[in-house]
Amino acid sequence: MGRKIRFPLKMKNGAEVRTLDELKENFDLESVLGYFTDGRLATWLSDRYYDEKAEAVAALSADMPDLNAKLCEILEVEYQAENDEADVNLIAKRREKIQIISGVTDNKEILDNIDLVAMDQDELFDILDESPEKVYLYGDKFEIPFGKKNISYIGINKPLVVLEKEKGIYLYKENDIKFSNVKFEDTINPYVTSGEKLFLKGNCKEAFPLIKEAAEKGNPRAMYIMARYYQDGYETVTPNKQERNNWCEKAYSYKEPLSMYGYAAWCLNDKQDEQNKLYSQIFNDIKFLAESGDALAQGIIGFIYDFGYGIEKDKIKAVEWYRKSAEQGFATAQNNLGAMYRDGEGVTQDYAEAVEWYRKAAEQGYARAQCNLGYMYENGYGIEQDKTKAVEWYRKAAEQGYARAQNSLGGMCLYGEGVARNRPEAVEWYRKAAEQGYTDAQYRLGSIYYNGSYGISFGSDSSIEKDYTKAVKWLEKAAEQGYAKAQDKLGEMYQFGNGVAQDYEEAIKWYRKAAEQGDKLGQYDLGIMYENGYGVAKDKSMAIEWYRKAAKQGQIDAKAILKKWGITI
Repeated sequence: MGRKIRFPLKMKNGAEVRTLDELKENFDLESVLGYFTDGRLATWLSDRYYDEKAEAVAALSADMPDLNAKLCEILEVEYQAENDEADVNLIAKRREKIQIISGVTDNKEILDNIDLVAMDQDELFDILDESPEKVYLYGDKFEIPFGKKNISYIGINKPLVVLEKEKGIYLYKENDIKFSNVKFEDTINPYVTSGEKLFLKGNCKEAFPLIKEAAEKGNPRAMYIMARYYQDGYETVTPNKQERNNWCEKAYSYKEPLSMYGYAAWCLNDKQDEQNKLYSQIFNDIKFLAESGDALAQGIIGFIYDFGYGIEKDKIKAVEWYRKSAEQGFATAQNNLGAMYRDGEGVTQDYAEAVEWYRKAAEQGYARAQCNLGYMYENGYGIEQDKTKAVEWYRKAAEQGYARAQNSLGGMCLYGEGVARNRPEAVEWYRKAAEQGYTDAQYRLGSIYYNGSYGISFGSDSSIEKDYTKAVKWLEKAAEQGYAKAQDKLGEMYQFGNGVAQDYEEAIKWYRKAAEQGDKLGQYDLGIMYENGYGVAKDKSMAIEWYRKAAKQGQIDAKAILKKWGITI
């Protein structure tokens, strides 16, 4: 016969009792009633050969009015009626609850606070009557009262949580009501409209009139999305920075977190200290929305971590939040996640993965992603090189007014890559990008006017005459924005008096700006000025210094001069 395993009874004070004397010493009626209801008290007594007591306990019933007093009499402990609040039915329910909850979690904190676990809505209200600091939710669905403040709701089986109508989750946050491990109904944010849901699914054209209607009725979140339309177009409107800022300014007064972010991002661009201060102020509110499953907020938090706006950069967290948002369909987040994969920031570099995320966003009409996908096709990164498809995607973005795509499409037209060579079309695309302040396009357009045919013969479409006045105009715009190639070209115009009065000192100024940025032509040209004393005293040592810098970058003429002088690089 196997040896009997005798279990102890655990009391409220933590003591594990194995004898009747130990039970008397650590007696706690509530614990004993619990063991009575599940039958283990009688078994415990019988196992220790307290047969008469075991039989007496077994003869009792839970509905006896004097049950508690009789149990105390059997176990030889003093019954204190004035302190008796133990309810055998409540104890039985608690033990049943422990049995259920222990089947889904071994979290000691939850099991030790079983009275704070709500299994249904009525039980939640009963628990809230006691004003707890935290409540555990185990069930399918719970409605959370807005007026009960300073409470943390913790889901055990990720239940559905319903907020009061027209009370957004960020308003719950203001009442210090927190949530973790729960799901939310669509009512999580009262400002989320049917238009926004369409927008996130990629139906941007269909969504636009709905979002516009909501914005015009005073919905600040819809105003923020309107600003996004005028920022990125989405094949729906022509991008317009002034219109974008107008919507941001209208939305800002509502103090809704995302609309405040839009104001910081676009209206405070030239006020960095003020911008970063506002980013810091709204970060926790946006993160709270993001943690609650808000796709737009998740994308924004990713962007804030990505670029360190008001906080320390964290590329890994940026990827984490971009992904959450991207998986819900937010095109901007999809594009940004693609960029992280392309550049290997916060994630292992993977061009094929980048292409997939770019494609998801591009197919929603997001111009930046269309341009990025064109770039991947042009260079064969993560996909078979296909310059025809590159042109196709560049054109989609360019027609939405995206300057980088216009510049890239200009280059494809100029050199006949993926499309028939068409110099006038190239000039027009460069002009569109240049007029938006895109420096590379300004430089290229200026160079075309400077060189006339740009050194390339395309037959009948190559007849663009030199125009130094236009060349100076565009090169100067790019140079003043710090574009090194344009600075060097502008220096050349001043050196030779092309389109401007010849001015060696002005030439040196622009050559130096380019050279100090590491531009090898600027370094070579500055060397020439020192070698010949143009606008500066002759100084062979300075000439050698700049020639050497240029030669180290492979500048052929600088190498030849140093070789002629017998100077090693």
